[in-house]
Amino acid sequence: MWPLCGFDRVTVLPFPDRPENDLSSRGLRVVRGRKSAFRFFAQLAGLTAGGPAQLNPALHRGAVEARQAGVAVVLSDFLDPAGYEPGLGALVSRGFQVSAIQVLAAEELEPKTYGDLRLVDSETGAEQEVTFGRYRLAAYRQTVQNYVQRLREFCTGRGIGFFHTHTGMSIDDLLLKQLRTAGFWA
Repeated sequence: MWPLCGFDRVTVLPFPDRPENDLSSRGLRVVRGRKSAFRFFAQLAGLTAGGPAQLNPALHRGAVEARQAGVAVVLSDFLDPAGYEPGLGALVSRGFQVSAIQVLAAEELEPKTYGDLRLVDSETGAEQEVTFGRYRLAAYRQTVQNYVQRLREFCTGRGIGFFHTHTGMSIDDLLLKQLRTAGFWA
């Protein structure tokens, strides 16, 4: 649980580094005080996703560039082919109080389509043709559940808070209701 006080600073470091996500040019690199909260959430909701990202280097950069350790909330799907362990480990070893919030699309959690499909990676554009039958669909769901469970166990074993959600949840509901209910902050 992390209560924010009047003069605590909040910094957002989106990745991959893209011009449309450059919050520092819009004055949101570091914010303080309650008056900044609504602007903070509005600009946070305005971030766009897409393009290749490297989770571990981005988290390592965040750990190294911070003036001092504090609270680090990592919102990601954690589906980087290079894994998530080194990046989250860099934050923990630097002394951050880390929370990992895994956000997956509803289609990733419960695909409704099966048959002959062409899957397109939204970050890289890579295509893969697959035949997805009912049996494979059940195996896929189990694989996703296992992956989420391994991430949860990794986080729990290192004192990292873990929360799993889907892209259909609004950022306001996630930050102001769900995470509060889960005990992430007061």
